[in-house]
Amino acid sequence: MMEFVQELGNSGIFVAACVIVLVSFVALFVWMLRDNSRAHAVEKTYGKLAAMKKELDRLDAEVSSRRDELARNSLEYAEAVGLKETFKRRPELKAELDALNEGLAKGKQSYEQYKQEFMRLTQEKESTLNRLDSDIDARKKETEHLLDERKRSLEEIDEKIKAASQKLSTLASLDEQISERKVRLDALDGQIAEAQKRVGEVLSVIAKGLARLEKMNLSGVQVLRQEAFDGLKEPVFSIVNGTLPALKKEEEAIGAVKRHFVETGFDIPNRLLTAFHTSLKTSGMSSLTVMAGVSGTGKSALPKLYSEAMGICFQPLAVEPRWDSPKDLLGFFNYATNRYEPTQLARALFQFQHIRPERFRPDKDMSEYMLMPMLDEMNLARVEYYFSEFLSKLELRRSGELTEANYIPVALEVFPGWRGLDEGGKQVVEEAIRLFADTNTLFVGTMNEDETTQSLSDKVIDRANVLYFGRPNQLKPVANSSGSLSSRRLLRKATWLSWVKQVEPGQYQDAEETLSSLNKVLAEFNRPFAHRTFQAMLSYLANYFDPELDEAGRVRRALADQIGMRIMPKLRGLDLTQNAETLERVKGIISRLDDPPLARAFARASDREENRSGFFNWSGFDWHDSEE
Repeated sequence: MMEFVQELGNSGIFVAACVIVLVSFVALFVWMLRDNSRAHAVEKTYGKLAAMKKELDRLDAEVSSRRDELARNSLEYAEAVGLKETFKRRPELKAELDALNEGLAKGKQSYEQYKQEFMRLTQEKESTLNRLDSDIDARKKETEHLLDERKRSLEEIDEKIKAASQKLSTLASLDEQISERKVRLDALDGQIAEAQKRVGEVLSVIAKGLARLEKMNLSGVQVLRQEAFDGLKEPVFSIVNGTLPALKKEEEAIGAVKRHFVETGFDIPNRLLTAFHTSLKTSGMSSLTVMAGVSGTGKSALPKLYSEAMGICFQPLAVEPRWDSPKDLLGFFNYATNRYEPTQLARALFQFQHIRPERFRPDKDMSEYMLMPMLDEMNLARVEYYFSEFLSKLELRRSGELTEANYIPVALEVFPGWRGLDEGGKQVVEEAIRLFADTNTLFVGTMNEDETTQSLSDKVIDRANVLYFGRPNQLKPVANSSGSLSSRRLLRKATWLSWVKQVEPGQYQDAEETLSSLNKVLAEFNRPFAHRTFQAMLSYLANYFDPELDEAGRVRRALADQIGMRIMPKLRGLDLTQNAETLERVKGIISRLDDPPLARAFARASDREENRSGFFNWSGFDWHDSEE
């Protein structure tokens, strides 16, 4: 019996211990609620409280079972030791039982209190989570707003960077222009010094002429004689034996030109070099090769370096805004001195032409070699004013090799000739003097496209190959080479003419059909091209030389070049909206050539998204584009 009572006492202690543990867990639960991770602690504590409730229910059932067992054992004990002893211990046992019941009641009361506290904390948790969700939504919206602001700021920064890059590019171009102007100023200083010298010589000649006039006493009519044109005999060039041999084969010549560009520090696209070389070869059909674009793109460097590498005599001419007649190009007759004052171009032409009067020849004959005059900034003045007559004469060279019998239509007469008696009474016949560009003369020109220049007329475009330099970085300056460059022996006229090919009938039937289709579309714009232009384009196809391409690729690229040089400039100024359907047909014809640079250039000129002017604006294609 005593063991049972002791076990019952131990059970009471166990219940008390459970209550203490329950209180400890509740205290831990309250402490965890103060932590930042309150929601997680509440859920964990709720699980523990459920387990404790389950344990309390089990203990309650066990107490009830022990109470029943106590009653049975009490009865048995009373029977065993007597009622007296049993009733003597009853108050003590009852007191212990009452203490256990009181502890259990207190435990239940504490459980209900903590349950209510748990419910309150659960509600507080839900309220806190809702408030946190609202805060998260607000912060999310604020973050999205900040991201939008950041994106706009980055776009503004990108625009400013692009604008700054454009300004830097413009400044670089201006620096290059300034350098070029300085070089030209230095050259002008030299020309001024030379001009002053020549002025002194002219004044001396004037003095002599005045003395002669005084001697003649103005009594007779002054006779124009051949000797008045002796200035034409003065040589501009001379034959110099260079260190490099004269070129013979065309492929060898192109390789020499490419190496020379590398040595001099210029990067030139292969397609641009081939187009320039081919344009010169077709000078019989296209009298002029023009490099057009903004200043500082290397337009003047291209013909200069090409002529150096080829062994062609290069004669630059700086066009002035005041030029308005052929006299500015070739010279004039000074009646005060009774002398013809030739320009360097006139002297060079006379030196390189192979037909001259028998008794009036240049001091140094260069008729077996090649000459390249360059009209620098040719559109500073109206080309039609000073070059129109000469351009018409150049076109007449299409008849082939010039001879004594057929050269007169292509020549400009500067002295009509003279027949009469000399001072000794002897009959004298002096032949006429005529200047012309022989088949060994290759005219090139450069033109800037800005507000200070004149645009080319259709007459000039129809007779020229115009190479548009679409971007300021078409020729990229790199580190200058060290050391001096070896000179090339002069290229012979016969060698050059051996490279020139003639068009065979029906040789380019597909190309002819493509050009005919384009011409029909151009007729709808009232801007068709004539038979002369058609023949010139076929001549370009026949003379296009690029050993890296097969025959089909060579013809496609040459045809794309000619469409860009000759046909696209005719569309300038067309309204993109009114002519959208017809321009789309032009685009379809161009796409058949499978030439991406031409297609992209046409898109830039005709697409209303890329060209915001609303009018077709052709600026050529990117020559570097073919090499990417």
